[in-house]
Amino acid sequence: MTNPLDSHPDISSDRLELSVVVPCYYTGSTVRRLYTRLQSIIQTAGIRTEIILIDDGSPDDTWKEISELSNIAPEVRGIRLSRNFGQQSALLAGLEASTGDRIFLLDDDLQDPPELLPEMMRLMDEGADVVYGQRLRRPGESKVRKLLTFLFYKLIAFLSDTSLPSEAADFRLMTRRVVDILIRMREQPIYLRGMVSWIGFQQTALHYERDPRAAGISHYHWSRLYKLAVEGVTSMSVRPLKLGILAGASTGILALLLLTYILIGLLYGHPTQGWTSLIAVMLILGAAQLFFIGIIGEYLACIFIRTQRRPLYLVRETTKNSAA
Repeated sequence: MTNPLDSHPDISSDRLELSVVVPCYYTGSTVRRLYTRLQSIIQTAGIRTEIILIDDGSPDDTWKEISELSNIAPEVRGIRLSRNFGQQSALLAGLEASTGDRIFLLDDDLQDPPELLPEMMRLMDEGADVVYGQRLRRPGESKVRKLLTFLFYKLIAFLSDTSLPSEAADFRLMTRRVVDILIRMREQPIYLRGMVSWIGFQQTALHYERDPRAAGISHYHWSRLYKLAVEGVTSMSVRPLKLGILAGASTGILALLLLTYILIGLLYGHPTQGWTSLIAVMLILGAAQLFFIGIIGEYLACIFIRTQRRPLYLVRETTKNSAA
């Protein structure tokens, strides 16, 4: 029985067949474990591969581990960013440094098993341009976080003009042409999973059971999750702005109905009373106005960031075997 990694009809002989891109943050204790699991898969497949590890400004010994690993493993390339730019920017740094015909994105916490790579390659051999992992369960996460994640995907599905699959993060395999398009887009703020969905082509889901974290804790705190959610909504759709028009029109209709009710009461000698209800209506309208002003502010912030034209990341140093 042939290995699904052995057949690559679209791969040229003078290029690397696969690039593995892994953003790393606070993972000094798991870098070697990650490499061992990847190397086992790659050796079995017998394909020419590079492993790009991006240190996203980790304050621990992550870069030390990456540097030492690259000295003993020539296929490992290390990129150290000047500070913590965030996972999305670190992923972009790895994509821009990659040279393989197929690019495999993987998180550093080993919750997404790299052993699914052969199955992803098989699905790509059948014609897929993107094979993304779709989680069936999320072990180790609180019920509150799972609920908020569920609501986020529902909100994205409602607001977005582009279909974004639920429970699908950045764990995926992409062809070179998809990655080249991503690199040319240069969006700020960057939201890769949404950008990949927008590109289109043939995208196939691979369902899997997510593993517990290999070590440590998640550094995606509530503030970072909120930022990611806002960036996901504002980068995927302008529908929230249009909802402001709908809310204004609905409020206007309700105001006309209320005014009609008051006038009818006056004509029949039953004037409307109630200072409390009046204040409640004013507070509701004021809150709605501030809410939609906040939405407009988020979009203005996106415009401001893009006009600054700052780079999405800065490289502090690379390992000796890196071309980045």
